[in-house]
Amino acid sequence: MKKILSFSLAVCVLLSVFPFHTTLAAEDNWRSGGILAPAREQLVPAGPVWVRWSAVPNAARYIVYLDDLPGETVPAANSETFEAELYTVEVAAHTVWIEAQLTNGESILTEPRTFYVSKKGIGFFSELSNMEEMNLSWYYTWSANPSNQKAVSGLDFTPMFWNGSANQSRIGDYKTILGCNEPDHPDQANVSAANVAKNWWPSFVSSGKRLGSPAAAWEYENKPGQWLYDFMELIKQPDGSYPVDFIAIHDYAGWPGNTDEGADQIAGFRSKIEDLWNRYRKPIWITEFAVANWPSNQDDIQSWGYTKQHVYDYMDKLLTFINDCPYIERYAWFSFGDPDGNRYGESAGSHAALTVRSTGELTRLGELYRDKGNPDKTTASALLPNKTPNVSSADVWAREAILSAIEKGFVPADLRTDYTGVITRLDFCRLAVRYMEYSTGKTVDEILSEKGLRRDGTVFTDVTNSDVLAAYALGITSGAGGGKFNPYGQFTRQSAAGMIMNLHRAMGIDVSDPPPSGFADADKISVWSKAGVDYCVSAGIMAGGSGNVFNPDGAYTLQASLVTFDNMG
Repeated sequence: MKKILSFSLAVCVLLSVFPFHTTLAAEDNWRSGGILAPAREQLVPAGPVWVRWSAVPNAARYIVYLDDLPGETVPAANSETFEAELYTVEVAAHTVWIEAQLTNGESILTEPRTFYVSKKGIGFFSELSNMEEMNLSWYYTWSANPSNQKAVSGLDFTPMFWNGSANQSRIGDYKTILGCNEPDHPDQANVSAANVAKNWWPSFVSSGKRLGSPAAAWEYENKPGQWLYDFMELIKQPDGSYPVDFIAIHDYAGWPGNTDEGADQIAGFRSKIEDLWNRYRKPIWITEFAVANWPSNQDDIQSWGYTKQHVYDYMDKLLTFINDCPYIERYAWFSFGDPDGNRYGESAGSHAALTVRSTGELTRLGELYRDKGNPDKTTASALLPNKTPNVSSADVWAREAILSAIEKGFVPADLRTDYTGVITRLDFCRLAVRYMEYSTGKTVDEILSEKGLRRDGTVFTDVTNSDVLAAYALGITSGAGGGKFNPYGQFTRQSAAGMIMNLHRAMGIDVSDPPPSGFADADKISVWSKAGVDYCVSAGIMAGGSGNVFNPDGAYTLQASLVTFDNMG
């Protein structure tokens, strides 16, 4: 009887312990292999980066970290795998982790996963099939068909519907698709903006994919860019938004060797890109660019033409700008025929060829394209996320409120340091917009849409920040006069009070008729800020100092700003 009892107790102990050990084993496996994508040290295209991971037992939610900063929070559900979208255009090594917050209040983290980001791609056609390694992160084929060639095997592919509607049956699992190719060119898609907007574009929108605009050739009826401008106006929504996620363009420099005044090809390219950004506030893909000219004007054909060195220098300088530009997501150089081949002919731009087509050997220009725009593979962090923000640089009196503000989620990552420094006008606007989103539970774009407002990229000549333009549209801030905003100007206490009152008014809070604050230095408070000071003091958001003074022109620090916003709840 004792032996049977002992055996029974042993079985009970094993049954009670087995699930616990199973859970621990599952958690250990998840720590080491829970992240499914991106793969270890994978090179991925810039822009949205899709992180996929497996489920872990007893998870309540997952938090995705990119480079030590928390990103999207994903609730646990009855699913074996989960996915979240991160975003970066920084050409660099990056690290991702997943934190699983368990139902028992504990948390576990995956091991850090390093991956690399590049903007560099190529428009791929059969003549490049024996191309040597180019350090590319993506490609397209001017069609919905990926290539089976070894040269682009394993690269991210983006389908294009060259001339027509988006065929739903051919989109598959691709997350991004491109619109038609050069609709403004008589030898390419050759279709009006009205036709594309009315008859084709609804199929693109209904696909639910991330959409690139039709890629215009640009020189349309001697009206550069007009086809794209017309198209964007035709698809514009009543709320002022555009149903495209990024703008695709082409650019071909005609004579990079021209050094005449006003003929700087790099400056012209930058101006074109900056104008598009200011118009639409959409990321930009350069799906074709190179040096070309019709008819020929190259040095090996005509003595007055541009040289291979001109093209090399042009690419070198331009790629530096493109890779550093925060609103250019991707690019793809167009490789013309080389002197040993006849694709498109030497007259178009053989000096822009990346390869010798007959051998696949890289030209000198191809070697430059291979070597530029690659991430530094030595810079990724190997540390786990720091879940407790470091606020040691803040004064002791401000630290608790700063931690509270960070926890609420409205403090941008780059404003979590140098807390005693004076905040700029631009950064206070950013905080105001983030706080508004936190407090209302709506994005600023949703708020603008509800109010029938939109950002105006032409209102200031010295700032293009989307938060500043949103704050201006909502009446939270105003300019410094003369079409200037003075984004990096010193921010004062009375400026903060005025902006906070405007912020509350934009949020629908009654700010009318605040009682006088009665400060001894009231005569020093500017007329435009007096109501704001009275309101903030009466609402308990701001206070004066010793001697009953407000010190309206005193500099406002980052830590004081965070305490102020945290005081608002």
